[in-house]
Amino acid sequence: MDQLKDRMYFDELGNEIHEGDLLRVYHFTGARKRAYFMYKVARVIHGYWYGREYNSDHTYRLKAVADKETGIIKGTRVIFRNKWDEDYKQSN
Repeated sequence: MDQLKDRMYFDELGNEIHEGDLLRVYHFTGARKRAYFMYKVARVIHGYWYGREYNSDHTYRLKAVADKETGIIKGTRVIFRNKWDEDYKQSN
């Protein structure tokens, strides 16, 4: 659990990701340059941060997709907060 306390992850706007937050994650660009997204719930499992699919048990480790130095995950935005955060930024 010490690793969990040492590592924080952030969305592309600089919002800290908390357990239970709903994340919109970039998936791919399709026909006519339309962007497709996946929706994940941030979870901590055995001391590691995961993005869990909203309707199933498929997960991926946030450590694998985050910037190694800053902890920012590009293409990811928090769209619903599990708990209130005074520093939360929304895009227009």
